[in-house]
Amino acid sequence: MHVLPVSDFDAIDALLAASGPETELPPVAERRALREALHLSQAQVARAIGVSPTTVGGWESGREPTGEVRHKYAYFRAARPHGAAALPDPLRARPRRRAR
Repeated sequence: MHVLPVSDFDAIDALLAASGPETELPPVAERRALREALHLSQAQVARAIGVSPTTVGGWESGREPTGEVRHKYAYFRAARPHGAAALPDPLRARPRRRAR
């Protein structure tokens, strides 16, 4: 019986993880809202994830990221930096103004 080195198993695990279910992302309309609520530019997000600002703009316009960058983008989307509790919730409807 041939035993594979641990590094071979790591490579197989990485391959299986990459081919598993895709990380869920929020609807397109919410993607830009969070970035703007954090006062970040597309260039800042792109630099942190390792893609171009045009790519981030594409994701905010409906294209779907794939592979490792999808996981990085999902991580960014789920992150709540220090003090983020005060950020506006892009899902919450804005309160209606009362008629005078």
